[in-house]
Amino acid sequence: MFPEVDLLSIMENIQSSNIIDTTVKNSLEFSFGTKTFNVVDGNPVTNADIAATEQWITLFMKTNKDCIPIYKGTKFGTSIRKLFGYKALNNGFYESEIEREVREGFLLCPTIKQVTSFNMSKSGKFLVIDVSVELQNNTILNTSTEVSVNV
Repeated sequence: MFPEVDLLSIMENIQSSNIIDTTVKNSLEFSFGTKTFNVVDGNPVTNADIAATEQWITLFMKTNKDCIPIYKGTKFGTSIRKLFGYKALNNGFYESEIEREVREGFLLCPTIKQVTSFNMSKSGKFLVIDVSVELQNNTILNTSTEVSVNV
């Protein structure tokens, strides 16, 4: 009279449908030096794979946390600008806070599995951040990003 429900098969179907997509999608190539999208013959240039992940990392580092409306509340970006004005990086609280933001924020990118190393140094008006990440395909990606006092 009542239909039989196989709870285990329903649970397996739900779990298998919640698999996270870790493939890299194409994105528009952006030049952070000129602050423009790269265009060749009127067509925007796209990048994928490691180049897209590197661009994502650079954008994450250069974005002020909770300053751009589209990123508000998403934990995208860092509080790096709080460090400017100090002659040396000697405030352990700010350094550790930025490292925490980077380690947690990088997990927003579906291609990054974990941050394996993090180093920060100041060079004139630039803050240089060297980060190594392990990608979902077990590749290690080393990046270096300079964040300027000027926006």
